[in-house]
Amino acid sequence: MATVLDDALGSVLTLLRLPAVTARLEVNYRRPAFLGRRFDVEAWVESRDGRKLHLAGELREGGEAVADALGLFLEVDVEHFLRGARELSEAAPGAPEDERRELRLPW
Repeated sequence: MATVLDDALGSVLTLLRLPAVTARLEVNYRRPAFLGRRFDVEAWVESRDGRKLHLAGELREGGEAVADALGLFLEVDVEHFLRGARELSEAAPGAPEDERRELRLPW
């Protein structure tokens, strides 16, 4: 559930075209979530303070809250993500050129 909520909060950042990373994620587990069931997830911006983004989200089943989350995200320079991509590429120097993927960021 934490992964789903973190991803949902991160998707809000993609829609806003803001490169940011999770600094803190607090998840409240309201009731069990069973495998093989359908869940709805919603995420939104609570507030922004400089480069700090306070986001929230909720995971629901049949309209009832299963879990909710509050996240603190820190806006970063896009170079933060590009540096990670370069390090991955350098870690596999023997990979054929056609197997290397171009990094496309949503920002």
